[in-house]
Amino acid sequence: MGFGICKKQNDGARVKTIAQNRFLWAGLAGAFCFVLSFALVRFVLTLVNRHSIATADHAAVEAPAKTAKVFLVGALSCEGSAHPIAASAWRVTGLVKELAITDGSPPFVEVPLALLRTTPVSLTFVVPGWNPKTVTLPAWSGNERPEIQEPIQLSRERAAFALAMPSVGTDYDLAEFTWLRPLEEEPLAVPLGGPVSIPLDFSEIKRLAPLPTGLYRCTLKGRGGAHIRNFDVRPSVALRMAADPSNANIVSLPPTLSRTYIGFAGSAADPDRSGGSIGFFCGVRLDLRKNFGEVLLAFRPLESDQTLRYTDLKPRPDTVWPTSNLFLQDPVSLSFDCPLSYADHRLMLQAADGRFTLLPELVLPEDAQQRLALLDRLRALIRTQARRAAAKPGDFDPRYAQLPLEQLPNYENLLSPNHFARHLERISRTRMTTTELGSQITVRQAGAGSWKAHVDSIVWNSTTP
Repeated sequence: MGFGICKKQNDGARVKTIAQNRFLWAGLAGAFCFVLSFALVRFVLTLVNRHSIATADHAAVEAPAKTAKVFLVGALSCEGSAHPIAASAWRVTGLVKELAITDGSPPFVEVPLALLRTTPVSLTFVVPGWNPKTVTLPAWSGNERPEIQEPIQLSRERAAFALAMPSVGTDYDLAEFTWLRPLEEEPLAVPLGGPVSIPLDFSEIKRLAPLPTGLYRCTLKGRGGAHIRNFDVRPSVALRMAADPSNANIVSLPPTLSRTYIGFAGSAADPDRSGGSIGFFCGVRLDLRKNFGEVLLAFRPLESDQTLRYTDLKPRPDTVWPTSNLFLQDPVSLSFDCPLSYADHRLMLQAADGRFTLLPELVLPEDAQQRLALLDRLRALIRTQARRAAAKPGDFDPRYAQLPLEQLPNYENLLSPNHFARHLERISRTRMTTTELGSQITVRQAGAGSWKAHVDSIVWNSTTP
């Protein structure tokens, strides 16, 4: 009975072990099948991917090209440029499509086949600062290599200045245009030749010959360098191509300072009329080109409002002094020497904002020897003026025109070296004042014995004397 129980227990254990073994083998078989399935799937996907890649590569090799290289066998050059301009700076357009030039031997342009198969095909070559050039390609069959045999040379872009002359002319003789640098939009542009000088011998507006585009300096010059200082009327002026070539870049020239002026120097009691006044009027006539002019002082009774011009002044023979050493410092500054009031003066004529002024500066002799030389020169001058008045009395104050030299009021200051020294001493104590000048002057009474002058602005027209 005990044996039977033990046998039964051993049989149960054996059955349990067999069941466990079967479960283990079943798990191992499932895992193997999963791994095998994964490997098969991956292998299949790899084959498909490789086939796709091979198919795509084959398709790419077989796809027809969309562009063709047009070789520029002829040279590429720009007028005036000392060195070849890099291909990257060139622009090419064809049927409104922008293309690029590639460096090579020779360089080439990649042109869409759709353009090449169009008859005719035109390519336009552009470098900013030069005129575009259009080249028409020959018909292309697709067999030969497309080429442009002719050299492609661009001509320099040019535009024109115009000079506007004032109706009264200018003091300058030449206008010189000097190329400074290229425009911002034309960084590679170059000048052609040196400065260009234009004689200022015309009226109204003169259109100049075209010049290369760029930034220029316009300098005004005189033929006699001792009388006119160079002046940059336009230190930097841009010259560009205009849509309408008739609209040239206009440079206005400054009007001349060589003309006649009149000013009011003040008034005083008239010794010949009780309660009357006498006015002191100065006149200035200048001619820069001739390096000559005159300054005069005229005395007129002030009885009512009156308007005067330079031609209305009648000076005494001893109140007219010649000018010398005229020098145009700039268009609005003219200096000159004059023995005003029989003492050497340096005078400056200034023009600013339509207002003209004259300021004298006394120049005294440095020593006794120079003072004697000046006295001799001024004695000769007053004699010359007395002879001139005798020959043309109508140009002078009739009360003094026929007087002998010795009776002229200013002759007393030149009688002797001592008289002349005292005269210079008296002049040196006089404060120099600025006198306003104009084309004409109107004097009106402001009160008893008081007069006020209105100076008209200079009228720059052809009728101004």
